[in-house]
Amino acid sequence: MIEALLSSHAYTTRWIVDAVADIAERDRARLFPGIANHPAWTLGHLIFSAQSIGGELEVAPWLDASWQARFGQGSVPIDDADAYPPLAFLVVDLRACAKQLQAHLAARGADFLAQPLPDVRFRALLPTRGHAALQVLVGHTAFHAGQLAVGRRAAGLPGRSFV
Repeated sequence: MIEALLSSHAYTTRWIVDAVADIAERDRARLFPGIANHPAWTLGHLIFSAQSIGGELEVAPWLDASWQARFGQGSVPIDDADAYPPLAFLVVDLRACAKQLQAHLAARGADFLAQPLPDVRFRALLPTRGHAALQVLVGHTAFHAGQLAVGRRAAGLPGRSFV
């Protein structure tokens, strides 16, 4: 399971990086009608989510407290580029946290992922660390990749194939 999880997360992360490569900095926080999230919020949210699942996987937090309000669950993207880091910064952070989590999981092994999820609030839905890692690193990341794909079309940019 670890190999499939890591492969899928790495693939989707590469797709996301490619999907934001041609977005102008001035448009990083532009909200288009009918599109819930913009690229800057999406990347920041994925980075924050990686740290959140990292906590369940015994990875020390690396972000400062300001990320919670800007990118955490329940945060709302705003149409103000100055409120967000540049896309280049977010891409570097996204790659770094993906690499960190992937290396950590590869080193810990299947027995580690089979352990109960430390956060008991979510255990009914995600009983093990593996369930949570799969949901956040694959399902959640792919969900937001799809939002980026729709956002690209709304911005008049060409689509990016997942293949």
